Amino acid sequence: VLVKNGKVTFCELGLFTNVLAIVSADCLDYTNNQKLDTSSDYAVYVDDGIDGKFDKLSVGNITVHPKFNSTTKANNIAVVQFEGMGINWYNAIGITRETYWGDMVYSRSNITDLDSMTWEDPVYSYNPQSGDSICDSMSGLYNANSYDFTCIEDTAVSPGSELTPCNTPYGTAYTYINSTLYLVGFYSYSSVTGDAGDDGLCNVKTVRNYYTMLSDWIVSATIQQQNATFYWYPMTVDSLPVYAPNYTLKDPGTPDPKTISLIGGDFYKDQGTFTSTSAALTASASDSNSSDNDSSQSGEDGSGLETGESSSADGSSDSISDANDTNSSRSSSQKRAIIIGVIFAFVGGVLIAVGLFYLFRQWNKTRKLSIEDPVVRATMEHMEESETNSRNDFNQIQNQAAFDVLLYTQQAEQPPVYDDDVPMRNHSVKG
Repeated sequence: VLVKNGKVTFCELGLFTNVLAIVSADCLDYTNNQKLDTSSDYAVYVDDGIDGKFDKLSVGNITVHPKFNSTTKANNIAVVQFEGMGINWYNAIGITRETYWGDMVYSRSNITDLDSMTWEDPVYSYNPQSGDSICDSMSGLYNANSYDFTCIEDTAVSPGSELTPCNTPYGTAYTYINSTLYLVGFYSYSSVTGDAGDDGLCNVKTVRNYYTMLSDWIVSATIQQQNATFYWYPMTVDSLPVYAPNYTLKDPGTPDPKTISLIGGDFYKDQGTFTSTSAALTASASDSNSSDNDSSQSGEDGSGLETGESSSADGSSDSISDANDTNSSRSSSQKRAIIIGVIFAFVGGVLIAVGLFYLFRQWNKTRKLSIEDPVVRATMEHMEESETNSRNDFNQIQNQAAFDVLLYTQQAEQPPVYDDDVPMRNHSVKG
């Protein structure tokens, strides 16, 4: 659960590891000049839901998707990086929806006391994978990107009037794969008819809640976190996450009917981030909570969560403006230079190899033509004959030298011959 400025929010995260997660961009605070408000203090509280282990993770860096559009809710994600490693853990994200997924389980978690990290029992809803026909008609974004979302009508009961008197959407989505629950998504936005005021879902007539699927964002999100391992399930040759470092949803093309409002963000009152298309928050740029944290990179260097401008469904500029800090821009430029250098080196190597191959063919062709010339052929035959004679002379010299060495050795091995007239000396050995 995301905690902002010491207060619990409705917003739950798609947790990858103890160093990285994804949250709805609607849940964050923005300044009047449409930048992420770095004065807000964020933390993430985690409970494993099994044996009561919990942790508090301080947020070090947040990067909003560069093409987040608060009107259409396209690319409504922000990557959250945590300070400090804490206890190492990971979530295996469920992928390959069309083959392995079973029924869906939607959950909402809530903290009742931040100091003691006391959690209330989560509430659940069981639903099939596919949404009904109303899901398509109430959201052009879902209709254009149905594989990237799930849709349900169900809402969770109010967690308490001190937070909100209304029902809320569920926060996270799970699925059964081989009888085991795996995290697959988190809440993105709701499409409603009726009164979509500041009181959330209290007075709406029709509601459909949409959940971002994590499987398509694994690569684009985790590229930002170096030296970290991420897991998904099933891990088979036919089940891999989408390799899309700059993953972006398709534009819905046409705006939703005026009778429909899209709402999202923090549904708990007094938090200041509840959004509605009746008074849509202008999409804002990403920034860092820590001025010395350079881990956030622009999409041009491969991060997939760059800061840059995009167009909304109607061609307006209601999207994230370019707001990379100086360090990110410098790092991006350096990486672009490295990539360009590698490309030039590769192309240069190919050209050199082609040139050498061409020169070799020309030399070989010239050599063959020269050999066919009578004068050249006669000269080469004479050279070969001279070489043969020289080799024979060398062999004779070598053989004679070997014979002389052998003869000398045999003579040295013969016992000495003494003249009988010469007396032999006696030798004594002391020892």
